[in-house]
Amino acid sequence: MRHGILSAARRGGAVRTKRRHRHSAFIVLALSGTTFLGSQASEGRADPVIVAAGDLCGSATDCRPTARVIGRISPRRVLALGDNAYPDGRLWQYRAYYRPNWGRFKAKTSPVPGNHDFGTPNAQGYRDYFGARAPAFFYSYNVGAWHLIALSSDLDVSAGSRQERWLRRDLERHPRRCLLAYWHHPRFTSGTVHFSDPRFDPFWHALYAARADVILNGHVHNYERFARQDPGGHKKRNGIREFVVGTGGISLYASGRPIKHSQVQNDSAFGVLKLRLHRRSYRWKFVRAAGPKFHDSGTTRCSRRPRTFRAAPAASSQTTGKAPSAATTGSPPTSGTTVQIGPKPSLALYVASALGLPPGQPSDHGAEGLRGEH
Repeated sequence: MRHGILSAARRGGAVRTKRRHRHSAFIVLALSGTTFLGSQASEGRADPVIVAAGDLCGSATDCRPTARVIGRISPRRVLALGDNAYPDGRLWQYRAYYRPNWGRFKAKTSPVPGNHDFGTPNAQGYRDYFGARAPAFFYSYNVGAWHLIALSSDLDVSAGSRQERWLRRDLERHPRRCLLAYWHHPRFTSGTVHFSDPRFDPFWHALYAARADVILNGHVHNYERFARQDPGGHKKRNGIREFVVGTGGISLYASGRPIKHSQVQNDSAFGVLKLRLHRRSYRWKFVRAAGPKFHDSGTTRCSRRPRTFRAAPAASSQTTGKAPSAATTGSPPTSGTTVQIGPKPSLALYVASALGLPPGQPSDHGAEGLRGEH
């Protein structure tokens, strides 16, 4: 019995492919929530839609096409995957370049920072612009029946780091059926400017153990979709599918020779990834905003989650996991945040510090502002 259909087409001198497969896909975004929100009785058009892309705005016009696409889609949530305002994430760049475009959707955006955002010490422009929309450098929340986790790839990501320990605790506390995580730098990429980065093995190990479904990244300025795989890059039925969506508007990089398990690449079209989050599955579609015609879409059932997930640290790590710049740019918030989002338009947000602060106590990243929809 087929679990899903994957299709990809690329015109204008490129290859057109279509394939069917028997594998389910499991989505991971670096976010986690604690309240079961309930879901639609059937997996249909009423289920929530999210959109995602990174590497966005370096002028008042270059990310305008993708912003227009978001306006037409009208998603419930927008994920800005980092490097949101160029060249170095200053507040005036957010106001001049990001705000007229993606800033139209600020009230429903859940961002993560990228390395260019840390071009300003402590990513202060990012923090000042998003305010309560970025309650910490790593946090989590629910959308429909899904749990989403937002992580920061420019902080310490090594096994045993504060962020990795928080991730494991969050996964242990919120064993939802479908899980998505996101951060800026990809673990796997066929890129020619940036390359696969094993620093993120600890994230992958934790997420794979929790049977996460999808990981979303940017950083590489093109689009790439991978088969479901484990942290070692082996194709697995219950593995994680990674999407690289660095197509937000700033520029495009040439794709390299596809690495193992790369299924689709495109380096000629700007656009966003649209995900419809069903109760037990998800449907994806790359929505082109500018450039030659290109299509990639499919649907996959979520992986089966284990009955329990223990927050044990990774046995070992191949790398130190130290980010090249963030550790020396300032004193970033050191606590993660768990955000509970209710199903009503007036959403209730409950914040708990990963350091064990009681609910309602301010964190070092303005978490006290997370009361009600913002």
